Amino acid sequence: MYVPNYVPSIIEIPGSVAEKSWRDKLAFLRLATMWFLILAALVALCALAVPYDQNLFPNTVVLAAGGCLFLNLVRTFARDSQWERGPSLVLTPFVILALGLTLGGLGRMGFPIWALASSCLFFGLYTYLCGRDFSFIGQFVLATGATIFFNSLIVVFFKLGSKIGIEALFVAIFANLYFSYDLASIMSRRRRGEELHAGIDFLRDMFNFVGFSIRCRRHWKRHNIFVLPK
Repeated sequence: MYVPNYVPSIIEIPGSVAEKSWRDKLAFLRLATMWFLILAALVALCALAVPYDQNLFPNTVVLAAGGCLFLNLVRTFARDSQWERGPSLVLTPFVILALGLTLGGLGRMGFPIWALASSCLFFGLYTYLCGRDFSFIGQFVLATGATIFFNSLIVVFFKLGSKIGIEALFVAIFANLYFSYDLASIMSRRRRGEELHAGIDFLRDMFNFVGFSIRCRRHWKRHNIFVLPK
């Protein structure tokens, strides 16, 4: 008797990177990280270069959140098709601009956005320097430790105060946790050659709880799980 799982399969598409050799996985992880860092650099450029308007800040937050959510829904409903890849590439520049304006606004309000940049830096350094000994737990522990140390030096050198130091600490922990967890998850939903879209996944996966909820609902309906008898 077949008893389905209560949640969908961890492998979201056939032939995903998660099913490949470790060599293929490592090559994919490095390319996906490279694209993510490029996108993150574009977000930082927008944050620094675009003039900040305090009156528009709430709108940029809504646009950034809405854009990331829409990207997630596009992947959820058009997974593994041109209807996912095309619209995602078109929408991503606008999401990058909205995220840049949002983070730039937060930075001008005094929030340590630079701690997010240092998290990206050490996350990327681990991915490229670890060699075949790569592990996601090791990535989180070492990248987080290096980020906290680096952020602490900045706080002490520039005398930013304990409040900024605590905020930078939490940014380092949660940012590296998200980066490492999401990089591991992306392998189950992408194939080799989709590294650019894997980089975009870092943006849309901030709302992955929405897409996963929809996947669970579909899975339960398909297998009559949690369905009341008629």
